[in-house]
Amino acid sequence: FKKHYKAGLNAEELKKNRENDQFSLRKKKRYENMKKRRNIGVQLTPDVSQRYMDEMPQLLAMIMSDQRDAQTEATRKIRMVLSLEDNPPIEQVVMSTGLIARLVLFLDCFDSPQLQLEAAWCLTNIASGTGECTQHIVQSGVIQAFVKLLSTTMYDDIKEQAIWGLGNIAGDCTQFRDLVLQAGALKPLCNQIHESSKLTMLRNATWALSNFSRGKPLPPMDIIQEILVWLCKLVYRDEDEEIMIEALWAFSYLTEGSEEVVGEILRSGVARRITDSLLHNRVAIKIPALRTVGNIVAGNETHTQLLINVGVLPCLSSLLTYHKYGVCKEACWAISNITAGNHDQINSVINANIIPPLILLIKNAKYDIKIEAAWSIANICTGGNADQVRYVVGQGCITPLCDLLEVSDNKVITFVLDALQAMLQVGVQLSQEAMSDNNQFAEYIEHAGGLQKLEQLTFCDGDVSQKATHLIERFFSSDEEARLQSESMFLEDSSTPMQHNQNQAPPQNTAQNASSQNFS
Repeated sequence: FKKHYKAGLNAEELKKNRENDQFSLRKKKRYENMKKRRNIGVQLTPDVSQRYMDEMPQLLAMIMSDQRDAQTEATRKIRMVLSLEDNPPIEQVVMSTGLIARLVLFLDCFDSPQLQLEAAWCLTNIASGTGECTQHIVQSGVIQAFVKLLSTTMYDDIKEQAIWGLGNIAGDCTQFRDLVLQAGALKPLCNQIHESSKLTMLRNATWALSNFSRGKPLPPMDIIQEILVWLCKLVYRDEDEEIMIEALWAFSYLTEGSEEVVGEILRSGVARRITDSLLHNRVAIKIPALRTVGNIVAGNETHTQLLINVGVLPCLSSLLTYHKYGVCKEACWAISNITAGNHDQINSVINANIIPPLILLIKNAKYDIKIEAAWSIANICTGGNADQVRYVVGQGCITPLCDLLEVSDNKVITFVLDALQAMLQVGVQLSQEAMSDNNQFAEYIEHAGGLQKLEQLTFCDGDVSQKATHLIERFFSSDEEARLQSESMFLEDSSTPMQHNQNQAPPQNTAQNASSQNFS
């Protein structure tokens, strides 16, 4: 007789479901990677700072004069006020009549490098302020002036300040990032990256490249390819972890783009470097590496397999017990996207011995981590083959999954119900193969209190009630007519039945018969 099997979700559908949760994990305001930075420098005492602000009319008069010494001295004092660590009066300075235009003009004073530096420093710190402040200096032509300065000055400290300013502007919004790139900033910036570059220059250049890479839509592909050339070198700069951090953040932004961009990154040969970074002892390096890995495995199976091939699974497994909440949560999210892949990829997760710690997290972790771990197991149930489903059941996933039926989130309850249905359908197949009337998996669910929880869910509204009712009637009902009717409805809904290959070997290290394992 023909064996009907569960209607499994394909990998694309499973990953699409997980993308709905992506934004809760991907906060744009991260303390690890501020998109704007101020050049603090030497700090003024509060009384000196206030004195300079009181002198602002005189300082403006000096700036508007044609005396280089007076211009430089006044610009220096304004720079020091803008460099205050706490609450610099950026908006007040921006509103000073004619000041911004004059500072931009000073960037072109090649006869006075000190004035150029002070003006660039002022404008950089103004660009670290609000979007309105940044827009004000952009409208004054600062982008073109910075690019010209970067391309022509012979002084490294001025070049570095120009890079810093362009990075702040690009970090404000996608529109300004595109204006910076369209002004031709990328080439002269990359020209500053070489073996003899100062460490601070390399740090600022890498940070600016990171801001050039962030935002949606991403820059054009030709720009991305040029950025990748340098990122792939900078990410290997072991002598300075700050450079590595910024390069990894850039990869994380770029991998939020299309599969074409992800393919370019993977073809550049940095997959192993990114994966190995998950094991770094600094959390500031782990986080962007994990973000990058998560973005990649949320894509197609080919890209996911490449990361599996370079050893991503043991690295992710090590993060499941990491003490930082966000790291553990996002590691679970990445694993859930891998278990949403094909059967070979699910086998790879099983063989990496990741299932036991995932189940432990479902039992004991904080709620958000618990849910992410549950997604990983649920994806195996709904997309795996019978051997894989039998394995996760044998590892004890039923009780913690049934416990999630009592949460207040219908979305969570729904994916758990889908997982239980998939398990139960495998149980039907196994009982048919054993020529038995008993569905062992149904017995395990009932023993775990799952049937009682399903009965309680029938009093809910909408899809949850319908799903719970269907499961009870299909797998737990003693009324044969109701059971057969429910089974018929189930088979009609199964538009893409997944056949269990009886000749397929079970995953490695999972050959133990399910009936001899602890399922509760």
